[in-house]
Amino acid sequence: MFKNYVKLAYRNLVRNKVASFINITGLAIAVGCTLVVFAFLETGLMADRFHPDGERVFLVENQIDRSGTLETWADSPHPLGPAMVADFPQIEQFARVEYGGGTMQVGEKVFNESTWYVDPAFLEIFNFPLVLGDPAALYEANTVILSDRLAKKYFGTQNPIGETITFTTGERRMAFTVRGVAAPFPQTASFRFNLLMPYETLRSLPFDDPDDWKAYTGATFIKLHRAEDLPQIAAGMEPYRQLQNASSTDWPIAHFLFDDLYSLSRNSHAVRGDISGGSDPVAYLVMTLLAVFMLALACFNYMNISIATAQRRLKEIGVRKVVGSNRRQLVLQFLSENVLLCLLALGLGVVLAETLMLPGFNLLFADGGSDVVATSFTEGRTWLFLGGLLVLIGLASGAYPALYISRFQPIAIFRGQQALQGKRWFTRVFLTLQFVLAFLTMIAGTLFYQNAVFQEQQDWGYDQEQVVVMRLPNGSSYEVMRQEVVAMPNVVAVTGSVHQPGHSNGYGVFDLRGERVESNRFEVGQGYLETMGLRLQAGQLFGVQHGAEGAASLVVNETFARNQGWTAQDALGQTIRYDSTAYSIIGVLADFHFEDFGDTIEPAVFQLAGEERLRYVSARVQAGTAVATRDAFKALWKQHFPEHPEVVFFQDEIFARYFQENHSIARMFGFNALLALLISCMGLFGLASQNIARRMKEISIRKVLGASVLHVSVLVNRGFFVMLTVAALIAVPLGYVLLEALLEEVYAYHTTIGPMPFVLAYALIFTVALLTIATQIRRVVRTNPAEVLRNE
Repeated sequence: MFKNYVKLAYRNLVRNKVASFINITGLAIAVGCTLVVFAFLETGLMADRFHPDGERVFLVENQIDRSGTLETWADSPHPLGPAMVADFPQIEQFARVEYGGGTMQVGEKVFNESTWYVDPAFLEIFNFPLVLGDPAALYEANTVILSDRLAKKYFGTQNPIGETITFTTGERRMAFTVRGVAAPFPQTASFRFNLLMPYETLRSLPFDDPDDWKAYTGATFIKLHRAEDLPQIAAGMEPYRQLQNASSTDWPIAHFLFDDLYSLSRNSHAVRGDISGGSDPVAYLVMTLLAVFMLALACFNYMNISIATAQRRLKEIGVRKVVGSNRRQLVLQFLSENVLLCLLALGLGVVLAETLMLPGFNLLFADGGSDVVATSFTEGRTWLFLGGLLVLIGLASGAYPALYISRFQPIAIFRGQQALQGKRWFTRVFLTLQFVLAFLTMIAGTLFYQNAVFQEQQDWGYDQEQVVVMRLPNGSSYEVMRQEVVAMPNVVAVTGSVHQPGHSNGYGVFDLRGERVESNRFEVGQGYLETMGLRLQAGQLFGVQHGAEGAASLVVNETFARNQGWTAQDALGQTIRYDSTAYSIIGVLADFHFEDFGDTIEPAVFQLAGEERLRYVSARVQAGTAVATRDAFKALWKQHFPEHPEVVFFQDEIFARYFQENHSIARMFGFNALLALLISCMGLFGLASQNIARRMKEISIRKVLGASVLHVSVLVNRGFFVMLTVAALIAVPLGYVLLEALLEEVYAYHTTIGPMPFVLAYALIFTVALLTIATQIRRVVRTNPAEVLRNE
């Protein structure tokens, strides 16, 4: 019987070629989109699951109380890990991670690289296997373990074990021996390294003392014998909190927290300085909604077309019931047709996802050349998901049409009393819902493109254009380089700094009338604020006339003053303390963006730094000469620092990656909008063709009685435009509320929602819908009324 059902299903799919094509294509597109979303969610939500015993591995975090607001940080005091292992027998191992960087040189190859200093147990706690070398090498001094990418970058196909790498950081130059190469990292690794060095190396470098409770390391991991022992350990953390707070009054810890390894990525959005790079939950929600939208569109299509084509199968149903088929058998027959169709759509959807959609998604959001999500659908979880998806779309799209059609009575069918007039409301409702979803996705695509352009055109709060910046490898070179740059003909002004907005900044805790105030901190040289074009709201900038007073002066931004309840004028002359030194505020700057436009502008403080500490050379140049000056900077670099990789950039390019991501988001929404429109219009095409086929007798009579083609076309299709209008009216308030909430959640500074996204979306959708319906008007024009009526 099952074989018979399959044969009948195949014959009906072939017989109804247009309807089958529309259903299979629509479902395949939806399945492809859903598979991309599944891969994205799996990559994020299953992050780090390849590490064994992750439920027993915890990152020790801390919370800081800032005026009643708790901030969670991922760092911890340097000595915490060793102290906890010594005091708690429940802890099996610990490993700390300290982030650093420097210049790596192998022969003629020189690059700036980020480095991780880790305890020897790091490669025992985490599953980062080596393809070459011995993980125990971290117990030895002056050894380094490379990632697979870095090993190929420096040594190509050559075996790097035993080779020497020269490492330079600050004024210190050291030689390290390569003792291991890690295997390529799994796609679901939320954190990965370039190279590992023993933690004890820090004692030989200009870092904080690893035994100082005041100093912080990037991350401290502990591995327990049993996860159930965590509450006992958490209850015993008070002595360490007191030790740290006695050592550092600026950063008193309110609580220690523990986050297990498998939760790190999901919680990283709420933790400052977290080691893992998880996506914000909003991204998961938006991607899930997109998949649901696409599946709903495709299923609505199927139900609409199945019910609309049922009129042609009434006699078949009547005959089957007369010869003995019961309702259950008819339901199974229709469901088997649906399952066959869904299987074909599923296969085509997998092909679309593997060859087109997933590579396109990775191309949009590629991070440093690596894919954002995995590109293989061969794992067991994917097959389980595909099986569940088949059941879902099979039941969602086919159950109602099968149950509805199978209840027709033979006597009503053969007397011509059975018709589908009563279910037109059903198809109209679903077609309306389809176009509501199409309108929403089209509005979203237009709005996010508008937002990307809006943010690119935003005022940064200073004059970022025509500024060329060089980051020096050491502070002792500043004066020499400044003199060289000053002599360049196109340079208008030259200045230096320890930090550079958008590239680096410090952080400090200031004492204001006994209250601790956090702020971003920029150390700069004389003339920096003027050269960068930062705008003064009140007071004055640092000037040579201040002399020794300049070292005890600060300039703050508007947000800093506003957070203290001051106006710009009130802030002038206020005294605050930092590092036991009293400073006086001499100026207030207009707010400026030193982070991207997704984050609110935070408090910022500028203070003068000694010339020996300046690491950035910033030059304002004449209009149109930036490229030539940059090339001159590069030539100067090769002359003075041939052993170091150059770091020369335009200030107006510091947010280039952020702007690129904004455009990628807009393109993703735009692509989904076009797919939604395609599916909706395919459904509209199918319904319009069925509608005209059903009403050919009426159309012919009207033409015989003198009705024009235009009149007949409007009469037959006006219901579709009524549905489009209703869908547009529903999409207006719904789209505004949803998209306003989404923009508020994602962007601190975003475009306002005006009429343009709605107007463009409606114009495009109505135009495409009209063109879709117009393809069927040809049938009205070419119909010979006499032939139709004769056949009737």
